[in-house]
Amino acid sequence: MKKLLLMFGIVAALMTGCKKSVSAVEGEWKILYFEIDGVAQEICSATLNVERSGLSRFAINGNSGVNNYFGTAKIKGNSFAVSDNLASTKMAGEPKAMEFEDNFMEAFAGSTEIEFSEENGTVLMTMKNREGSSKITFIRN
Repeated sequence: MKKLLLMFGIVAALMTGCKKSVSAVEGEWKILYFEIDGVAQEICSATLNVERSGLSRFAINGNSGVNNYFGTAKIKGNSFAVSDNLASTKMAGEPKAMEFEDNFMEAFAGSTEIEFSEENGTVLMTMKNREGSSKITFIRN
């Protein structure tokens, strides 16, 4: 009986941990830090809004510096994958802002992992690609 209760306790704790990680991503975020190949990128502005639309499916949208983007992502635990349906508006902007946007969208769409941290009581979310060559850190808005 004790082993059965212990097993249920462990399973409940694991399930709670997964829910916490996935539900933590929901909400409004703004970019705080962006790096490619270990080099900090000059940030224009970017936002990310995440809303649950299924068990591990989320609607995503935001602004990538000049244009608005929208689509869906699959998030399960710390695994992150933008679906192929990611699209954006097609407005032109200043060359510096367009370069930032191109780099941001490529890094964002290629992200495969998310992790959460806390700094001075503020929640941070960092997205990385498989190789670890890009890192985008968002702060809860």
